[in-house]
Amino acid sequence: MKKEAISLGFLVLAGPVLMADPPVTTQAKPADLLTEALPILRDNYPGFANLNAKADDQLKDLVARSAGGIRLLASPGKPTPIMPTLLPGNIGYWRLASFSPEKTWDDLSAQLEKWTSQDFQGMILDLRSNAGPDDLDAYSGAAQVASFFSRDGTLPFSLSGTTSAIPVVSFHPEQPYRGPMVVVINHETGSAGEALAGYLKSQGALVIGERSGGNGYVFQEKVLGAGQVLSYEVMTVVLSDGTQLAKHPVIPDLSPKIDAQAERGALILIKDNHLLDVIQESPERHLMSEASLVNGDDPEWNAFVASLEKKGDDHYMTLPPIRDTVLIEAIDSLKAIRLSQRPLLPDPKNGSLPQASASIE
Repeated sequence: MKKEAISLGFLVLAGPVLMADPPVTTQAKPADLLTEALPILRDNYPGFANLNAKADDQLKDLVARSAGGIRLLASPGKPTPIMPTLLPGNIGYWRLASFSPEKTWDDLSAQLEKWTSQDFQGMILDLRSNAGPDDLDAYSGAAQVASFFSRDGTLPFSLSGTTSAIPVVSFHPEQPYRGPMVVVINHETGSAGEALAGYLKSQGALVIGERSGGNGYVFQEKVLGAGQVLSYEVMTVVLSDGTQLAKHPVIPDLSPKIDAQAERGALILIKDNHLLDVIQESPERHLMSEASLVNGDDPEWNAFVASLEKKGDDHYMTLPPIRDTVLIEAIDSLKAIRLSQRPLLPDPKNGSLPQASASIE
């Protein structure tokens, strides 16, 4: 069986979309982990005094008391690079599962400039389930992305209330894009992802989806001897308008009803270059029971996932249709924005103005 098929079944059934299967780590005794982690936290974690560390503590006890300020992670896999795609209707789409360009920022900029030189309708940034780390490199990438879309050249965010840029942006596009923009987020958009979403919202972007995770912190990471990664909060993030991002999630402008299972499946298909399949119906796919989806259940999809273990290849064309309702609404909203910005010219025959589309409220 292909490993890809195994991973697809695991991801859909087990939870949030991951960028890669985490490597197997060496088991370590709880006492050894604490012995290694304690001096690191004492010297670097600002909230260490509030942990009230005791002699009989284990590392998991400190993690629990930190209320999210300390995490123990598996060693991360290679991040999924930014995926740029030109959708039908000349709509630009960047899937930002991380803040790493596939090649260089200059290549990404050149492609965006090529798009905008045509009859470009607008831009969608997809920040859902942004699985990158929460360290300074992630915020550096988020600030770099922000430079492509800043309307006023302001700093996207600062660190712990300072006014210095975090960090300095290395690549500056010749002409930032200032046209219609929609940002898509969900509850797994956190840290650098929600910092970028909050900034773009303050710049006039329409935000669609679920409220973000409210994790506006910068974390530092240290690989322990057993292979686990000790991640601990070192700084807070302040948006350009002065908002403390920590504990203050980004609130979307539009919140359509979301089927979490379908969204996870859609993000997997997008990652595997099946973006068009989740934004439009394919004749090869037929939903056997639409009523089950209305009730929040999808037995056809569950049956397909179970069947992956018996098949030796991918069978995307046999999938029940997965509609990415949030992304579809983002596309529709972008079209509505463009339509609302067009001047209404009178009919040359009778002088009357055309009526607006019924899809625009």
